[in-house]
Amino acid sequence: MALKKKFSEIEVPLINEKVYILGEKENILKKTIKIDISKKLKGKSCEAVFSIREMDGKFVALPKRITVLKSYIIKLIRNKTSCIEDSFSTQSKDVILKVKPFLITRRKIPRSLRKELREKIKEILIENFKEMEFLEICENILNENIQKEIVTKIKKIYPPLAFEIREIETKEKINFKK
Repeated sequence: MALKKKFSEIEVPLINEKVYILGEKENILKKTIKIDISKKLKGKSCEAVFSIREMDGKFVALPKRITVLKSYIIKLIRNKTSCIEDSFSTQSKDVILKVKPFLITRRKIPRSLRKELREKIKEILIENFKEMEFLEICENILNENIQKEIVTKIKKIYPPLAFEIREIETKEKINFKK
Protein backbone atom coordinates (compact mmCIF):
# COMPACT_ATOMS: atom_id res chain seq x y z
CA MET A 1 0.00 0.00 0.00
CA ALA A 2 1.33 3.42 -0.96
CA LEU A 3 2.07 6.00 1.68
CA LYS A 4 0.00 9.15 1.62
CA LYS A 5 2.08 12.28 1.04
CA LYS A 6 1.63 15.19 3.44
CA PHE A 7 1.86 18.95 3.04
CA SER A 8 4.00 20.80 5.55
CA GLU A 9 3.40 24.37 6.62
CA ILE A 10 6.36 26.72 6.31
CA GLU A 11 6.45 30.24 7.76
CA VAL A 12 8.12 32.97 5.71
CA PRO A 13 8.72 35.81 8.22
CA LEU A 14 10.23 38.18 5.63
CA ILE A 15 6.92 38.52 3.78
CA ASN A 16 4.61 37.44 6.66
CA GLU A 17 3.09 34.49 4.81
CA LYS A 18 2.72 30.75 5.18
CA VAL A 19 3.58 28.37 2.33
CA TYR A 20 2.69 24.70 2.04
CA ILE A 21 5.19 22.21 0.59
CA LEU A 22 4.70 18.55 -0.23
CA GLY A 23 7.22 16.26 1.42
CA GLU A 24 8.54 14.56 4.52
CA LYS A 25 10.45 16.32 7.29
CA GLU A 26 13.88 15.04 6.20
CA ASN A 27 13.36 16.05 2.57
CA ILE A 28 11.98 19.51 3.35
CA LEU A 29 15.04 20.59 5.34
CA LYS A 30 17.24 20.09 2.25
CA LYS A 31 14.99 22.13 -0.06
CA THR A 32 15.01 25.73 -1.16
CA ILE A 33 11.91 27.52 -2.36
CA LYS A 34 11.60 30.36 -4.86
CA ILE A 35 8.79 32.86 -4.27
CA ASP A 36 7.69 35.74 -6.50
CA ILE A 37 7.35 38.73 -4.16
CA SER A 38 6.21 41.28 -6.77
CA LYS A 39 2.81 41.78 -5.09
CA LYS A 40 4.47 42.83 -1.85
CA LEU A 41 6.61 45.39 -3.73
CA LYS A 42 3.75 47.04 -5.64
CA GLY A 43 4.68 45.75 -9.09
CA LYS A 44 8.47 45.74 -8.91
CA SER A 45 9.33 42.35 -10.42
CA CYS A 46 11.31 40.59 -7.75
CA GLU A 47 11.83 37.04 -6.58
CA ALA A 48 13.43 35.56 -3.51
CA VAL A 49 15.04 32.21 -2.78
CA PHE A 50 14.55 30.86 0.74
CA SER A 51 16.22 27.97 2.55
CA ILE A 52 14.11 25.98 4.98
CA ARG A 53 15.11 25.47 8.63
CA GLU A 54 13.43 23.89 11.61
CA MET A 55 13.06 26.08 14.70
CA ASP A 56 11.01 25.21 17.78
CA GLY A 57 9.24 22.37 15.96
CA LYS A 58 8.16 24.63 13.06
CA PHE A 59 9.59 25.07 9.58
CA VAL A 60 10.86 28.58 8.83
CA ALA A 61 12.05 29.88 5.45
CA LEU A 62 15.04 32.21 5.68
CA PRO A 63 16.21 34.26 2.69
CA LYS A 64 19.28 33.25 0.69
CA ARG A 65 18.91 35.58 -2.29
CA ILE A 66 16.71 38.47 -3.40
CA THR A 67 16.78 39.33 -7.10
CA VAL A 68 15.14 42.09 -9.12
CA LEU A 69 14.21 40.54 -12.47
CA LYS A 70 15.92 41.64 -15.66
CA SER A 71 12.59 42.45 -17.35
CA TYR A 72 11.89 45.14 -14.72
CA ILE A 73 15.32 46.70 -15.17
CA ILE A 74 14.96 46.74 -18.97
CA LYS A 75 11.70 48.68 -18.56
CA LEU A 76 13.55 51.36 -16.59
CA ILE A 77 16.35 51.88 -19.13
CA ARG A 78 15.76 54.67 -21.66
CA ASN A 79 17.75 56.08 -24.56
CA LYS A 80 20.42 58.62 -23.68
CA THR A 81 20.84 57.38 -20.10
CA SER A 82 23.82 55.82 -18.37
CA CYS A 83 23.61 52.53 -16.51
CA ILE A 84 25.99 51.99 -13.62
CA GLU A 85 26.42 48.45 -12.29
CA ASP A 86 28.75 47.00 -9.71
CA SER A 87 29.32 43.73 -7.90
CA PHE A 88 31.19 43.29 -4.64
CA SER A 89 31.31 41.24 -1.47
CA THR A 90 30.93 42.74 1.96
CA GLN A 91 30.53 41.64 5.55
CA SER A 92 27.31 42.17 7.47
CA LYS A 93 26.98 41.63 11.20
CA ASP A 94 26.46 37.88 10.76
CA VAL A 95 27.33 36.75 7.18
CA ILE A 96 29.29 37.63 4.05
CA LEU A 97 27.10 39.11 1.32
CA LYS A 98 27.40 39.44 -2.44
CA VAL A 99 25.75 42.71 -3.51
CA LYS A 100 24.93 43.97 -7.02
CA PRO A 101 23.67 47.58 -7.06
CA PHE A 102 22.22 49.12 -10.24
CA LEU A 103 21.83 52.84 -11.02
CA ILE A 104 20.28 54.60 -14.01
CA THR A 105 21.02 58.30 -14.53
CA ARG A 106 18.78 60.88 -16.18
CA ARG A 107 21.24 61.64 -19.01
CA LYS A 108 24.47 60.23 -20.39
CA ILE A 109 27.33 61.12 -18.08
CA PRO A 110 31.12 60.91 -18.44
CA ARG A 111 33.08 57.90 -17.24
CA SER A 112 34.73 59.81 -14.38
CA LEU A 113 31.33 60.71 -12.94
CA ARG A 114 30.13 57.11 -13.29
CA LYS A 115 33.22 55.92 -11.41
CA GLU A 116 32.59 58.46 -8.65
CA LEU A 117 28.95 57.36 -8.31
CA ARG A 118 29.95 53.67 -8.25
CA GLU A 119 32.51 54.27 -5.50
CA LYS A 120 30.10 56.36 -3.43
CA ILE A 121 27.37 53.69 -3.63
CA LYS A 122 29.83 50.98 -2.63
CA GLU A 123 31.09 53.04 0.30
CA ILE A 124 27.56 53.76 1.60
CA LEU A 125 26.42 50.13 1.26
CA ILE A 126 29.48 48.69 2.99
CA GLU A 127 29.10 51.20 5.82
CA ASN A 128 25.38 50.39 6.29
CA PHE A 129 25.71 46.61 6.02
CA LYS A 130 28.41 46.39 8.72
CA GLU A 131 25.86 47.47 11.33
CA MET A 132 22.94 45.23 10.26
CA GLU A 133 22.11 41.53 10.21
CA PHE A 134 21.10 39.84 6.95
CA LEU A 135 17.38 39.59 7.78
CA GLU A 136 17.29 43.28 8.69
CA ILE A 137 19.08 44.14 5.43
CA CYS A 138 16.52 42.14 3.42
CA GLU A 139 13.62 43.88 5.15
CA ASN A 140 15.15 47.29 4.47
CA ILE A 141 15.67 46.44 0.80
CA LEU A 142 12.06 45.28 0.44
CA ASN A 143 10.80 48.43 2.21
CA GLU A 144 13.20 50.49 0.02
CA ASN A 145 14.77 52.26 3.01
CA ILE A 146 18.33 51.63 1.82
CA GLN A 147 17.53 52.74 -1.74
CA LYS A 148 15.99 56.03 -0.55
CA GLU A 149 18.97 56.77 1.68
CA ILE A 150 21.44 56.18 -1.15
CA VAL A 151 19.45 58.29 -3.63
CA THR A 152 19.45 61.26 -1.23
CA LYS A 153 23.23 61.02 -0.77
CA ILE A 154 23.97 60.50 -4.49
CA LYS A 155 21.74 63.38 -5.60
CA LYS A 156 24.56 65.76 -4.69
CA ILE A 157 26.87 64.15 -7.26
CA TYR A 158 24.28 63.53 -10.00
CA PRO A 159 20.48 63.00 -9.80
CA PRO A 160 19.55 59.37 -10.55
CA LEU A 161 16.51 58.21 -12.49
CA ALA A 162 16.36 54.92 -10.58
CA PHE A 163 18.43 52.97 -8.07
CA GLU A 164 17.93 49.32 -7.22
CA ILE A 165 19.88 46.65 -5.42
CA ARG A 166 19.62 44.18 -8.29
CA GLU A 167 20.76 41.17 -6.30
CA ILE A 168 21.82 40.38 -2.78
CA GLU A 169 22.75 36.89 -1.68
CA THR A 170 24.63 34.89 0.88
CA LYS A 171 26.15 31.42 0.70
CA GLU A 172 26.31 31.01 4.47
CA LYS A 173 23.62 29.80 6.82
CA ILE A 174 21.92 32.58 8.75
CA ASN A 175 20.47 32.43 12.25
CA PHE A 176 16.93 33.54 12.94
CA LYS A 177 16.10 35.37 16.17
CA LYS A 178 12.62 36.58 17.03
